[in-house]
Amino acid sequence: MSYPQLLTPEEKLADAKKLLSPPDRVIAMFGIALAANRAVT
Repeated sequence: MSYPQLLTPEEKLADAKKLLSPPDRVIAMFGIALAANRAVT
């Protein structure tokens, strides 16, 4: 199943939260935060 490219980061994060168990969620959010940091700098 492919997603349309219209999802906002918030929507993608909401989807990820639905799919992931709590420990994986922490790891995913940490990874997203790192990626966002790199994008800003």
